[in-house]
Amino acid sequence: KPHRRQAIMVGLDPEIDTVSYTQELAKRMSSPIRPVEVAMGQCKEIILEGKDVNLFNFPFTYHAIGDGGRYCFQQQTIIKDPDSDWMNVGHYCMEIFSKRRAAITPYAQSNFRLIYHSKYDARNQAMPIALVIGGDPVCYLVATAPLPPGVSEYDAAGGVRGAPLELVKCETSDLLVPANAEMVIEGEVRPYETL
Repeated sequence: KPHRRQAIMVGLDPEIDTVSYTQELAKRMSSPIRPVEVAMGQCKEIILEGKDVNLFNFPFTYHAIGDGGRYCFQQQTIIKDPDSDWMNVGHYCMEIFSKRRAAITPYAQSNFRLIYHSKYDARNQAMPIALVIGGDPVCYLVATAPLPPGVSEYDAAGGVRGAPLELVKCETSDLLVPANAEMVIEGEVRPYETL
């Protein structure tokens, strides 16, 4: 059963059939629970800033012969609509470009592109971004869900878990990230800057 591990992850019987699994997951996601902000979390145990940051010190790897760089395929990409409290969580490919630069490849139909192009880029403003590695695997599951604009994946994750996620404020922006994350990379996406 291809969903066996996901069923275990969300607390369901691993022998559940595909239709029942899909229906239960949809039911839980359609009953969102808003996250709660907490003061501290394990993601704040070590904080590196400025010249102390070197992304090459972390185990981002080459995945295939001919890769243009080191990649990470398992992170949550968090951004926020500047005109509301809507936080968007996506799951995209990230390439480590240099010690303090990473490139994100959002999908054309993603809410990331909607927010960035219609708000930040249109206003010639830098967009705060947080890249989260580790933590609750349900956050990764919902980050791949095609939720409509205005619906936060963290609310859906709370619904899947049946309890609110604990989020902590970033160091450099008002973005909130899972307090139990293993690593958070904070930065910004600048208008008209591509790699």
